Amino acid sequence: MKTRTLSPVVSRALGEAAIDADQLLERARVEAEDVRRRAQEEGYEAGYREGQSAGLAAIVERCCATPREANDDALVIELALALARQIVQREIELDPHVVRDLVGEHLASLQQRQGLTVVVHPDDLALIREYLATREPLVAVESDDRISRGGCRLEAPDVLIDATLETRFELLRDALARV
Repeated sequence: MKTRTLSPVVSRALGEAAIDADQLLERARVEAEDVRRRAQEEGYEAGYREGQSAGLAAIVERCCATPREANDDALVIELALALARQIVQREIELDPHVVRDLVGEHLASLQQRQGLTVVVHPDDLALIREYLATREPLVAVESDDRISRGGCRLEAPDVLIDATLETRFELLRDALARV
């Protein structure tokens, strides 16, 4: 049997075709994984929305089923706060940069930043350190697990800005009670 050798041009073309095929397969794998991930996220989002709708429906049903309780201002306020907490927590899960924007907003309101410390939840620490490293390198950043994700506290010798979720919800409760 006679063996044929390929010319260098054909051999090179076959090698390039094999490389192109490998790259095409890898791109197809990456795209398929991206499609799978997006479909999974969309399914999660749809399930979350259904659950949230069911929760809201239960709140509305409770209010309508017991009109006497629905007229109770304290109950209405607590229901509104529970709903607000759910929405805020979901927003923080979807966009952890919410705390970065909050810190930036409060820093912009301060004229003096000397001796300033920003205190955040431990899960927000790396994000805020990175954010402040180039913008406000002299501002210290600490974590405190008593602060909920998405909230912060800015402390200096003559300044205390409490932008924790707990404090913000208390302010909301007070505002609703006055209405």
